Amino acid sequence: MAGAKRRLFLNFSITMLGYCDMKRITGFLLVACLFLNIPIAKAKTTEDELRLQLSAISDYLNSINSKAVLSEEQLREIINDGVMWTLRAQAADGSFNYEYRPFAGDYINDNGMVRQAGTLFMLTEVHKTRTEKPKEEVEVIENAIRYFAEISLKGNPDDGEFACIKNATKVERCDLGSTALALIGIINFVTAHPDKNADYQELLDLYSSYLLKAKFPNKGFSKRYEYNTGFSDTESPFYNGEAMLALVRFYQYEPQEELKTLLHNTFFYLKDKEYESPLYLWITAALKEMQALWPNDEFLTYTFDFTKERLVYSYRRHHTKNNYCAPLEGLTSAYSILEGGVSTEFLRQLKNEINYWQSKTTALQLKENRPYRLVLDETGPVLLKVANPYLSHGGFLTSEEVLTQRIDFTQHCVSSYLQKLVDIDGVEL
Repeated sequence: MAGAKRRLFLNFSITMLGYCDMKRITGFLLVACLFLNIPIAKAKTTEDELRLQLSAISDYLNSINSKAVLSEEQLREIINDGVMWTLRAQAADGSFNYEYRPFAGDYINDNGMVRQAGTLFMLTEVHKTRTEKPKEEVEVIENAIRYFAEISLKGNPDDGEFACIKNATKVERCDLGSTALALIGIINFVTAHPDKNADYQELLDLYSSYLLKAKFPNKGFSKRYEYNTGFSDTESPFYNGEAMLALVRFYQYEPQEELKTLLHNTFFYLKDKEYESPLYLWITAALKEMQALWPNDEFLTYTFDFTKERLVYSYRRHHTKNNYCAPLEGLTSAYSILEGGVSTEFLRQLKNEINYWQSKTTALQLKENRPYRLVLDETGPVLLKVANPYLSHGGFLTSEEVLTQRIDFTQHCVSSYLQKLVDIDGVEL
């Protein structure tokens, strides 16, 4: 077995030296020098197992300074694998297991209701784009909608007739973002399946009414509602953007002139505020829809100026080990707003940045046929093997160092790749 290990490692070394540039060779030699100290093979390990282990080292080296632009086929595979991971993460009650530890093989007992709703949002964004609607996706989406309906809170009669999604089963408090993203998910689903309209119309009306009740006059939206105390007097940049996106999608589903006025007023309020990074992702998503409906130079100028700032920040983050898909999703939304309205050079820079991050981020997605992963810890390089390749397949890691798969990171990654494939590249999923 030791001989087999040496032969495989020698062949691997020759192959790597045959196509690596100097930076990759340096990285390879660093790993190679430490490789023999890694306890990767027990006496009964097969040659196939060794090849998988060596593939993990190859994957690590390929991720160093990778600049390859992903092909349409690669984008489709990444999206579909991310959806597959999400479908498998659904729990019996219809919620999604929040965070998975792939190398331990268990779920962390934690939750975030806004991220639960964001997961429904992502699944339905993909689902409505497909020509063929897989039955498994339909079942998971309907189970998720049922879960949200069951934990919804009816508003105090003194506050009006509406419903919102509670932060947890045993609390009487709702965060605006949860209901906003779930509302989009339901709209997406009934748009893809018009025959389901009657099943969800009441829920659509109750959730949209909540967003309208949460709107401050001449300002943004109340971030929270409690049954006994009513609407909070504070806003959230995340939730302001999510509420705008939900209401412009509701306008597309059920056009109302009052919604158009509300959305424009909210934009002009927010555009005069200091740029806030938590707002960028969701307001660009909302403005992408608004610009398509009601073209406006103010939308374009605001997106351009905000995106210039975010690009400077993005360049500075190139060496991060963290999952960067949430900011990336904002950049992909912005591209659709800016295309045709700004210089080709700026669009080129923006697309290059999107391509850079998507190429880099693929290294954080786990694959069933690549069960080993090379990581660097305080002792040096270590090969880890996922406990259940079936459950870990397709989910994105939190970072190169935080080896968990959380629903929100996979949500943002899949949404970004989907927009790149469909809206920027202009091809079908």
